[in-house]
Amino acid sequence: GFRVRDWQVGNELDGEWEEGGPLSARQYAARFLAFARAMKSEDPDIHIHGPLYSTHKFFEKGAGLMDGKLWMPEFLRIVGEAEVKDGRHYLDAVDMHTYPYWAADSLNAADMLKASMTAGPAFDSLSRWMSVYLQGTREVQLSEFSSTVLATPVTMRSVQATVIANMFAEFAVRFGDRGHVLPWDVHGG
Repeated sequence: GFRVRDWQVGNELDGEWEEGGPLSARQYAARFLAFARAMKSEDPDIHIHGPLYSTHKFFEKGAGLMDGKLWMPEFLRIVGEAEVKDGRHYLDAVDMHTYPYWAADSLNAADMLKASMTAGPAFDSLSRWMSVYLQGTREVQLSEFSSTVLATPVTMRSVQATVIANMFAEFAVRFGDRGHVLPWDVHGG
């Protein structure tokens, strides 16, 4: 009765830090599809976001079955095949998070900025996979992003603003008016 239009299914369930995780791409896709089918049967006008993937480093995380496949494209493939089979969209927005700088022992501005520059090429990969596995245009959400989640004096300096602006620009250039971003932990911790 509250007319909530946008829903996220899970949160970073590819990671061991989340209760119930890590899930393989296939496990998460099965859960996502079960929720999405049930939710859309109640209200076909809602928008469902997933997988709330924990990083832009797509090439560092396998799909979870030791088969050489990568997590994000495998999730998109499974969902895309289900959508074709059922004749409807379940995934309205591909949603991810990223904090590219994890250098707790040697924090410095140059490395923080360099780490942020890896996001753009990852967004290109995501865009390619979406065009291969999903039919039609989808929104893309960067619903959490910052340089790091580590509490550090570096995040209180101007380089943090540069990193946030750079990551936003890399995202906006690729996804434009179908994208949405939400800076998170902007000051670290």
